Amino acid sequence: MITNLLIACALMVWDPSTNATSYDIYEDMIYSATVTPPEIGICRVAYYTSSIYYVVGINAGGESTPSETLEVQWVADADFDDNGFVGFADFGSFSLAFLSTSSEHDLDGNGTVGFSDFGLFTQRFGKCNDGVIEVPCP
Repeated sequence: MITNLLIACALMVWDPSTNATSYDIYEDMIYSATVTPPEIGICRVAYYTSSIYYVVGINAGGESTPSETLEVQWVADADFDDNGFVGFADFGSFSLAFLSTSSEHDLDGNGTVGFSDFGLFTQRFGKCNDGVIEVPCP
């Protein structure tokens, strides 16, 4: 029985390729999907992993050269106060939830806030994020 499910999503958007009628998306070198507009939404359950994506334009003449690759780092949102920075206020919130079943603080999704969650939290401490991926701090 799944008691807690953590999902992160990202939207990939790119400039249209000349004469492309559709685009094939590849994830970790494996075909993933075909889309018509130059964008795709991708969601994952796994946190603290990364995936590499590239796009190939398709038209009646065949395929374009693959795009440059994009690496997406999937990370749990440890910014509990939603200010864009994982800091001491977030640590206070996390410490109050330690050994509880708080789904917000259960970063590894196993149903309990424990030491593995603390390890994941410390990896995020002092970093900025947008709720889905790590971003450079201003």
